Amino acid sequence: MRKALAGLLPVLLMLLTACEGLPARGDGVSEAAPLPVELLTPRPVYDASRPFPEMVKPHFSAVKPTRDWRVTSPPASLPGVRPDLIVEREGKVKVRLTASGEQYYLDLLALESEVLGEHPAHKIFRLQAMGVPVERSLARRLGENPLPQDLFQTIQFEYLPGNETAGVIAEVFPDGTFLVIPFGLPEEWLGDPPGQPGLAVPSHLHVNARALIANTSATAKEFEAEILALPFDEQRYPLPALARKDCQVYRESLQHETYLNLLAEVGYHFTPEQVVQASPGGPLPLGEELIRILRRGAGAGVEYFGFEGEWVTDGLLERRLPWIGECDIAGGVRRYRAPGKDQDDFYITVRRSLEPDKKQRYKIMKLDNDGSAQEMYTAPGVMLMALPLPSDHSRWLISSEGWPGPADGVPADPRWQSVYLVNIGNPEEYTEVQYPLGAFPKAPAEGLYGASASLSADGRYLFNTLYGFKDEGGGIWVVDLSRDNFAADPAAYARIVEWDHALSWTVLERQGQGAGVRLGVFLTGKEVADDFAMTANLMRLRSAGLESKVEYRERLLRMVGWNPVPFGWQKTGEHQFLVAVETYFNYESSLLPRALGVYLVPVDTGLGQ
Repeated sequence: MRKALAGLLPVLLMLLTACEGLPARGDGVSEAAPLPVELLTPRPVYDASRPFPEMVKPHFSAVKPTRDWRVTSPPASLPGVRPDLIVEREGKVKVRLTASGEQYYLDLLALESEVLGEHPAHKIFRLQAMGVPVERSLARRLGENPLPQDLFQTIQFEYLPGNETAGVIAEVFPDGTFLVIPFGLPEEWLGDPPGQPGLAVPSHLHVNARALIANTSATAKEFEAEILALPFDEQRYPLPALARKDCQVYRESLQHETYLNLLAEVGYHFTPEQVVQASPGGPLPLGEELIRILRRGAGAGVEYFGFEGEWVTDGLLERRLPWIGECDIAGGVRRYRAPGKDQDDFYITVRRSLEPDKKQRYKIMKLDNDGSAQEMYTAPGVMLMALPLPSDHSRWLISSEGWPGPADGVPADPRWQSVYLVNIGNPEEYTEVQYPLGAFPKAPAEGLYGASASLSADGRYLFNTLYGFKDEGGGIWVVDLSRDNFAADPAAYARIVEWDHALSWTVLERQGQGAGVRLGVFLTGKEVADDFAMTANLMRLRSAGLESKVEYRERLLRMVGWNPVPFGWQKTGEHQFLVAVETYFNYESSLLPRALGVYLVPVDTGLGQ
């Protein structure tokens, strides 16, 4: 990268190299080999300026010293609660808190990370910098070389079918998933061939509860054997009986004793009330409440948006809402404001996994303030892009994977592999959004899928990716939605970034207002033409509608894995970010989710120049 993050890059390099070259047992379980001393070396400076209560994540509580360590106290962020000693209790490092003469114990994982994904030892070093002393007996253990691993929360899990590993938990995210630093990176993640120039390996694994039961659960084994035997299309749209079995595996994992014990020991207990503050005018609309929950991260400056869809569904089920079902999967919540209105409209996507007709599973729901919801549109497949036309919320821009393609002389449905504008009051009334792809030498006749849609601040311009090769028209496009009949007007379109199979793009930072605003953009790609490279990239764009231009672009990382997407980021300084990107090991591991490879990518947007 052109400009390294001062002081942070060495730490990240330690994280990226921490797991290389460590031994693994023949049965697939990594040895608890010592982590490199560099990973645990205190940094020169820690941020000791923030009050302790602000460092405690809202979905954690302190624990009373009872026999089973499951009785929780009020959150440690309450006034009057203060840390007075770092101690070892039940074999793990805890922070002792005193409140009203009583003592409680808080796990290190309840504290935010100054650097996302850092080893928990750095939380100790930060507390020491804040003046919190360490118990003498613990101080002796912390002085051992290598540092005892059993002082921290560890986890053993299955990362691929039939293969286990273990590591130190660095984060527990709001949805109860873990960010783990493996003791030894499984050899599958080392790349092929090992040591290939420019090929980076993950430093962490993003682990869910399913990884704890997959090797012992009869239900999980039955489901996985059945789904792997199916053709591709049926794997993506399994019949209700198999979808229900998948749902049962998820439910079983959440009730697994090891998982429940671990969450109890660290004091994790998520409730919406912990992160949603009621507005002075009364209760929040459901859509606003959900957005606040789903934007709550793992500490100061962190945006975590990798929530599992089943977890979102569970939160809705707890409210006994009639429009959400037990095995549904809820997607992200979006807000839009129609012209002339003084309030936002909120929408959520829902997949009804148990619906027998695969063309009736994917729904766009409009959330009402009282918690009810209306079905606005049903898409016949995976919803890739969906947003209302800013000038008219009765018409939506849609792209979904699942319409019939060409077969046996029958032409493809016009909505297949395209972006189209549909009247949601009459779904059969639609217009194809005709991106001018004819000028590209290998443009497919049917068009390209659209994804990663975003609107300019004034709602005039649509920015989105088209998924395909550069010579097909793949890349980031701008559409001027204010033009009459924009869908068929070639002058309403401009490709501002050419890219081979762009997967996602995220605006990390905006600079300026009005015409010519500059954007710091993080983009991931599955660059099929370039030796199937999975990449993370930085771009600086000058956003000026159809005249938008790329000022700078750089490949930051080439990754092992499949389909990389960011699932969170942390602002670490002015114009500086740490982006968490995850990849499946391969397509099969996306069907059998356990653990994803995680890359922590330092980014300087360059907008300070």
